[in-house]
Amino acid sequence: GGPRVAAAHALLKRHLYKSGGRCQCALVLGGVDSEGPHLWQVHPHGSSETVPFSALGSGQMAALSVLESKWRPDLSLDEATEV
Repeated sequence: GGPRVAAAHALLKRHLYKSGGRCQCALVLGGVDSEGPHLWQVHPHGSSETVPFSALGSGQMAALSVLESKWRPDLSLDEATEV
């Protein structure tokens, strides 16, 4: 139990902040814990933001274009699978 995803988020942020950007990694952290679902983008210097959807990598721009046009908060599992 407990807010494990939030704890992992705090640990990642702290590690990246202390590294001063030397890790050069951007991360997407998501999960479900006792507090519900979570999704964050974590940037190389440790800053982060809560997001409803995310994409990273070589297909990022195409994926974000689809997500921005098709995502909505009330998508069913079947609808999300189609997106």
